Amino acid sequence: MEKGANVNYTLSFVPTNFEKDMLIKVRFPSQITFKDPWDEKIGCVGLNGTSYPDLKCTYDRGSNTVTVVDALSKIYIRPKKIIILFTNIINPVSNIITSPFHIETETADGYAIDKLDATRPVFVNFFCQFPCRECNETDAA
Repeated sequence: MEKGANVNYTLSFVPTNFEKDMLIKVRFPSQITFKDPWDEKIGCVGLNGTSYPDLKCTYDRGSNTVTVVDALSKIYIRPKKIIILFTNIINPVSNIITSPFHIETETADGYAIDKLDATRPVFVNFFCQFPCRECNETDAA
């Protein structure tokens, strides 16, 4: 992965529980930042299992969280898989292992549905240079 590069991140998950109009909240690790200003109108693209390809998102810079508001506004049964592309994200500039992503789904009125957090961490290892199976933090090749 190119350090300091402007990149896109793809989130792919199978929802355990589902409610029409549920929100998808993704708190990115603090080491991964967003362009300033980040364009919320083109920053989220629904690739699979969403109501639309052009999704409405909000970004809270203080918590580094993107909330996808309308991904499931026209869906009445649980999608088999949801895939969302987040654009204009900036990778860290040094070799690090990021803190974990926090991914949550909520009802439209704010009640928790599902959560993936530090108990089952999802992180990015920038010591790796593709392709690598396991990364040695002193020799990233």
